Amino acid sequence: MLEQVVANAVSSYGVLGLFAAMVIQSIIVPIPSEFVLMLGGISFGTFIGGIVGAAGGITGGAIGFHISRKLGRSYVEKVLGKKSLDMADRWFSKHGAKAVLVGRLTPMIPDDVISYSAGLTNIDFKKFLAATIIGGVPRAFFYAYVGVLSSKGLSVMGLESSFANVLLAAAAVFVLVNLIQQKLQSRMV
Repeated sequence: MLEQVVANAVSSYGVLGLFAAMVIQSIIVPIPSEFVLMLGGISFGTFIGGIVGAAGGITGGAIGFHISRKLGRSYVEKVLGKKSLDMADRWFSKHGAKAVLVGRLTPMIPDDVISYSAGLTNIDFKKFLAATIIGGVPRAFFYAYVGVLSSKGLSVMGLESSFANVLLAAAAVFVLVNLIQQKLQSRMV
């Protein structure tokens, strides 16, 4: 149902509809950004779909970050749930802005979870924004391209699966390097 509303908005309002859909899904709507980005690729091609999708995702991420800073933990806990927020707290307190980057690059992690959780930490907004841009732009272009491929009737499951595997491997390496670094630092103290 919501997916059809998004598709209609993009169809009716063009790139402005895509931008708005990305902002809204980044803040409140439980529609995966991957769907909206692929729809952008189908509708406008890889380049325009990627640019507009990235801009909307970055804008929505910034808004979510500031919402959580203004409304606080009790609001975010109502939106995300205590269990999800506790897990995000541990991840963000341990890795800071790096966690934003890894989260933005990892498929199927909702944008609002990253933004709201980061807003509750002491992460500087500029670092949050930089990590959001660095992680969000390639992701937007990738899924816009997947949308283009799917509109041509090509099988993209192998491509998306490969991307997901690479990102998950990168995230695992990131966590491993940080664990080793922490272990070495604790031995020096």
